Amino acid sequence: TSLDKLYWPEDGYTKGDLVRYYYEISKYILPFLKDRPLILKRYPNGIGQPAFHQHDVDEPPEFVRTVTLAVEEGHNVDYLVCDNLATLLYVTNLGAIERHPWNSRVRNLDRPDWCVFDLDPGDGVEFASICEVALYVKEVIGRAGLECFAKTSGSRGIHVYVPLKPVHSYKQVAEFAERTASTVAEEHPDLATVERSLKKRPRGLIYVDYL
Repeated sequence: TSLDKLYWPEDGYTKGDLVRYYYEISKYILPFLKDRPLILKRYPNGIGQPAFHQHDVDEPPEFVRTVTLAVEEGHNVDYLVCDNLATLLYVTNLGAIERHPWNSRVRNLDRPDWCVFDLDPGDGVEFASICEVALYVKEVIGRAGLECFAKTSGSRGIHVYVPLKPVHSYKQVAEFAERTASTVAEEHPDLATVERSLKKRPRGLIYVDYL
């Protein structure tokens, strides 16, 4: 619907362009989305207008799979699971420019099969410095005998993905991620920090977000 609606007014890209993009990359993205509950970040009026996060999906089409999960607030949420091309295009048609998958799959919900480090640069940080910190994360991850892979975050930073066997709990993985990020910050205090508070965070550093 509304395929001619401008989603990136400055560049002239439409909602139709967004749908076409996800169609063209579907064979690459679907294996990573499959069997994972999704949180949708929807931009109903394009990238420059207010957006909202959607966890609960109400009455989707029959071809869309959902999974009902209890959340910390004490109620159930019907999360969408993107297992096929039709579902990928359906969520894109909802204006979901972004979709945020869980770090675990439905069949093994309490055992993540990757962890992610979000390298979030402060004001004035050059992209070369972000790349440098990504390589430091890779170095520390390598000491643990693991591999990792970088992807651009969609903003100014980099996400570093660490594939895992789904055998450890979220708590264990979080402790590992915290230790990794802290090590990077301790060894490179002129570039990296794990200070979460914006008010306390030194200017010009890259926040290694392990959460």
